[in-house]
Amino acid sequence: MEDVNPILDRRQHLYENAEAALAEATQLEEQKTLAATAEKAQLRQNVTRNVVERVQQKLPFLKGLEEVNMESIQQKASDTDPSVLHPVDHAYNSVSAQLLPTIVKNYLRSQKEIEVLTNQLAEYEEAEPAMSGQTKATADPSGLTDDMTFEQRINAALGAV
Repeated sequence: MEDVNPILDRRQHLYENAEAALAEATQLEEQKTLAATAEKAQLRQNVTRNVVERVQQKLPFLKGLEEVNMESIQQKASDTDPSVLHPVDHAYNSVSAQLLPTIVKNYLRSQKEIEVLTNQLAEYEEAEPAMSGQTKATADPSGLTDDMTFEQRINAALGAV
């Protein structure tokens, strides 16, 4: 009987401290969850920053677009936890990620073509017209010289009819 009293006292003590132990275990679990969440958020921020820097290197023309604010895009992307992303948002992200390289290639190709055409247009604007609709630089009928009279030039251009 004497041995039972200490056991009963210990049992009573454990029952009294069970709530405190449960609260302590819950608090410890919350701290672990918060630490894991903070680590994931830090990882997302680092990855997003690296991706944004890479995109800016590959697509320097984005800096000239007023509608594109890379800082806010970076912030929004790093704040979004992919594990809680809505399926529709995930689908849009996936489809646009596959389309974007093709769109950018076509855009850059168009920009180069525009530059070539602009240069050709500038050449045409600088050219002086000559007879027969050609520019003065390309018109080279045989026998024309700068010291000829108007009538001589006409005859030489028309093949001296």
